[in-house]
Amino acid sequence: MYPPRLSATDLQVAFPLGLAESRTFRASVGNMLRGNPTKDQFKLGLYDVNFTLRTGDRLGIVGANGAGKSTLIQTLIGTYEPTKGRVIRIGRVAGLISAKTGMVVDDTGMSNIYRRGRQAGLSREAIEGYLPKILDFAALGDDIDRAVRTYSTGMSARLGFAIATCMSAQIYIMDEWIGAGDARFVDKAQQRIEAMFDEEHILVLATHVDALIKRWCNQVLVLHEGRQIALTDVATGLDIKNRILKDEAVNTVLASHNLPPIPDSDALNKTRIVKL
Repeated sequence: MYPPRLSATDLQVAFPLGLAESRTFRASVGNMLRGNPTKDQFKLGLYDVNFTLRTGDRLGIVGANGAGKSTLIQTLIGTYEPTKGRVIRIGRVAGLISAKTGMVVDDTGMSNIYRRGRQAGLSREAIEGYLPKILDFAALGDDIDRAVRTYSTGMSARLGFAIATCMSAQIYIMDEWIGAGDARFVDKAQQRIEAMFDEEHILVLATHVDALIKRWCNQVLVLHEGRQIALTDVATGLDIKNRILKDEAVNTVLASHNLPPIPDSDALNKTRIVKL
């Protein structure tokens, strides 16, 4: 079996301009039916992203709201198809992009464990082998036989995290909801993630929480207005992100770390509307 690997090469993701502006599929379709002249134009949600992750790599994705973090996470998981470039995934991927990722909320927690296991290609016997560890981490007791829609956010988070990390995968891709649990959950999640890396996995985590990046990651990718502006160590990456959030000029910040400049914001924004 090949060692796990996750890579993005010249990655670009674009959305129909009507959809990007309206944020709703219905409005986008309406624009197209009315012959809106922008229907063949696209807004770049992500571009110029390049990285390769191998065994033991733990990448934190940071940036302001709208920087492209969630778009990148969804593209790495496979929800979005790249407009250009490519993503290579070697190894089983577990995506944790919300507390109830992949769950049928009207079914019980136990039913969802078996469903997710089958979706991962596991036999019933294999799922039952993972079951004690899942139940122990989720700590739901008799609530495991209640419908997931009755769970609190914390209960859903524990179950979703337990399912994703206890069943065998090599690449874990997580959005920032993981930092929203209570302190006990975050502590248990930290211990589980550290154990995973004793087993040599890949982690990708998109979050605003610097403490999680410092505890779980060994490199940082900084996004700005959909563009990768730095792939660096944790301390440098967080410094770049935090100074930009304080409205310090992007190129000033990059220059202070001897990193190449990017086009000024006006030029950058103009290049984000394209025809495909």
